Amino acid sequence: MAGIEIRGLSRHFRDGSRALDGIDLDVIAGELVVLVGPSGSGKTTLLRLLAGLDQPTEGSIRLDGKDLAGVPPQRRNVALVFQHLALYEHLTTGDNLAFSLQHKGEQVVGETAKLLGIEHLLSRFPAELSGGEQQRVALGRAIVRQPAALLLDEPLSSLDGPMRRDLRRELKRLQRQLGVPTIYVTHDQAEAMALGDRIAVLDRGRLQQVATPDDVYHRSANRFVANFFGPQGMNFVDAPERVLKIERKGAVCGFRPEDVAIATENNAIRGTVEACEQWGDANYVHIRLNEQPEPITIKLKHNEPPPINEQVSITIDPTRLHWFDKETGMRL
Repeated sequence: MAGIEIRGLSRHFRDGSRALDGIDLDVIAGELVVLVGPSGSGKTTLLRLLAGLDQPTEGSIRLDGKDLAGVPPQRRNVALVFQHLALYEHLTTGDNLAFSLQHKGEQVVGETAKLLGIEHLLSRFPAELSGGEQQRVALGRAIVRQPAALLLDEPLSSLDGPMRRDLRRELKRLQRQLGVPTIYVTHDQAEAMALGDRIAVLDRGRLQQVATPDDVYHRSANRFVANFFGPQGMNFVDAPERVLKIERKGAVCGFRPEDVAIATENNAIRGTVEACEQWGDANYVHIRLNEQPEPITIKLKHNEPPPINEQVSITIDPTRLHWFDKETGMRL
């Protein structure tokens, strides 16, 4: 297939620890896969293996059907953009873009600059550019030589919120136009949901789920994925009959904060308000249910939150419950 094929990819260290453990992943031409996970989960290691900067302990990488084993970085035709831009300060934008070309190819540089909206900046030096403009130049340096794959390691993390949102939209448009298989690394789950055609979730060197953003959020493969996504993660409670009016042995019940509501019925679940956090037009209220070790979180939109220490009743949408094995954490 055209694109990236990863099979059984592992990276071990002398002390026995594993940065990556048996990764299988395909990224087809034109697809943008976001690699997401906590710090130390193996995201950057995977990009370094793809780029040839590190060598795998086991497994294989193929690009457009060609096995990359033993192929040095400069011959892989893979573009890697790091968080730190590493522009040449003594070169203009135009010269930075042309640096990786064997011949200065003014037409290619001009076309790339136009694609990124920086054609008016070709004569400026990096110190004369804003953070967003510098990031566009760094992206331009990666794509000017028309790579077979694009690898992006948290390229927007140093930008402020509005600039980051704007460039994220531009990046997605640019990737669609280029049509190359792209892996984008981030630890930001909201960014992953906004950008990815699919999301690959890593934890401790292992892939937990590879799926569309909708499936990752609404049909999480396990408790780790379910809790990683969403502003407040997912609520988990043991499921005795006296708490949820449901009995399911050996299972943990999960539900999103938006699927819980304040109720007035006498037979509703009772709890005590412990804290409240305001996020824009929503309040996240933390409620301690009877006999549960951890509070649950509910999302209230356009409603005044109840006072701290008040007893409240809640109902949970029974069609939006998620069930996980109590021992393995896997979705049931």
